[in-house]
Amino acid sequence: MDKDAYIKQLEKETVELKKRIEELERLLGMNSTNSSRPPSSAPPGIFAVSPKHRRKKRGAKKGHQPNARELLPPEKAGKDRVLPPGVERALVSARQKKK
Repeated sequence: MDKDAYIKQLEKETVELKKRIEELERLLGMNSTNSSRPPSSAPPGIFAVSPKHRRKKRGAKKGHQPNARELLPPEKAGKDRVLPPGVERALVSARQKKK
């Protein structure tokens, strides 16, 4: 094989290999979003997970003026409440267990 024929053969191979590289790079850049492949074929973590719909927090917002009732004086507290006998016994036994 003479030199010129060998150079032409190498140039031809170079052109074919460049075309093959371009095709492989194109295929490598494909994923399920830009091809006909199903999303299940994509590896895990490839897609960004969108945050769930966030509800507003309940209650007063930060910096809001408190709107609480004033506490009753100790002499009035508890006088208006009449507890049924079962509840009263349960409260007494609960207090005794804490001691």
